[in-house]
Amino acid sequence: MKRLPGWRTRLNDCLEDMRRRPFQWGEHDCALGLAAPCVAAMTGIDLGAEWRGRYATADEARAVLAAAGHDDIGGLLASLFEEVPPAFAGHGDLATLPGENEGLSIGVVTGAAVTVLGARGLSQTSRLNILRAFRV
Repeated sequence: MKRLPGWRTRLNDCLEDMRRRPFQWGEHDCALGLAAPCVAAMTGIDLGAEWRGRYATADEARAVLAAAGHDDIGGLLASLFEEVPPAFAGHGDLATLPGENEGLSIGVVTGAAVTVLGARGLSQTSRLNILRAFRV
């Protein structure tokens, strides 16, 4: 997977488009509403296509991941991207972080912070919260 020319502008536009949209499992969650659109903006590849319409709750998301052979969202990301030490995550890379309620969440590294999707839309958190990082 390779980032396309102009990926920074497309990533910024993508994040701005989703800024105020609320969280909704299976449609606008950390995987399908944040990570997949951001990766598509940077690379032109839609990694969310095979997952859309397959879950609508946290329990269903975990079941779909397990059926695909992944213990958690970090396992899925590790199957798609090169894992790097969190300190080496660059702008546009993906990261797993503790979720708001339980489990893990995916964030997008945006400079000195990580952009995450929560109940009120996008927000930023410290890079110190990164558990695992993946090069896009």
